[in-house]
Amino acid sequence: MKTKTFKATVDGVEKEFLIRSPSLNDQREAQKVYNQAFTDAVKSKSVVRAKLDDLLQDQGLWNDEKQAKFSGLQRELLDGEKKLAKG
Repeated sequence: MKTKTFKATVDGVEKEFLIRSPSLNDQREAQKVYNQAFTDAVKSKSVVRAKLDDLLQDQGLWNDEKQAKFSGLQRELLDGEKKLAKG
């Protein structure tokens, strides 16, 4: 498992932090939390992404032009993340 430590000043106090890759158990636990939060949101009649798009378009707050710009920015962000990951 890869780990990295670094120091940073927080509220005037220097602290040391450890970053590690999530284990399989961490990922499973995170998925459980995500699933529970999603289920709770659906049960409370929260708007899910697919319905949100329709709602925004119906209210004139979103259109194909904005979607195209958003998709382009998303692609740029993902490409940048890939470049960073490669070093």
